[in-house]
Amino acid sequence: MNDALPAKTDKVYEIGIQDKLMNLYKFGEPINTTINKTKDDTLRKVLINLRDSGYRLYTTEGVIFPIIDYTTLKPYKPYINKDIQAYIDIMIVESEKPAVSDAALVIPWSEVIERGLAQEAFITTYPKSNRAADVKLKLRFTELSLFYGYNNTPLFKYEDNLLDPEVRQAFDNVLKDSDTVSKSALLKKLKSWSEVLESNKDKLTQEVEQYRAKAVPLD
Repeated sequence: MNDALPAKTDKVYEIGIQDKLMNLYKFGEPINTTINKTKDDTLRKVLINLRDSGYRLYTTEGVIFPIIDYTTLKPYKPYINKDIQAYIDIMIVESEKPAVSDAALVIPWSEVIERGLAQEAFITTYPKSNRAADVKLKLRFTELSLFYGYNNTPLFKYEDNLLDPEVRQAFDNVLKDSDTVSKSALLKKLKSWSEVLESNKDKLTQEVEQYRAKAVPLD
């Protein structure tokens, strides 16, 4: 499915197809809904092929494109290894509700942390899985999110450089149980980050900049 995705994407990007989809597709709707909204034979064939191949539609940055619909893999779970079962569970969450759209966070900060903990648990439980490298990349992205934010959902407000109150609340809620924190490398890192922020009155200071650059380097 990953190997076939570039070709499927190229097909959707064709001018005739993309233009029709832009006037038809509504963000988040199931692919069957989109199919039922058109009588255009060419577009229907493309969409039916996507659906039957295990893809769904998504949109960001002004374009519509296919992503793997991991819910279509649920029937196979009883017959595959535990690590791939767990990977599918992680990816169902990602495909059903992507975290970022148009450089903005579209899920709560608390859910970013929850997903990071699920990624960390996978890596800990299945370090030799052939999906471990992919999940490590996702955890890396989660950490970058929690230390740097996004262009359109900054961690620190542009006008005053103060930490978004929702970020502070998410940190406080997840870090209040010391036993839970002690069992997670991610939460330990977040606790140290939170303490540095608190000591700087939740403001983006030079100390905060230097700390995060060392704790979670951008390169």
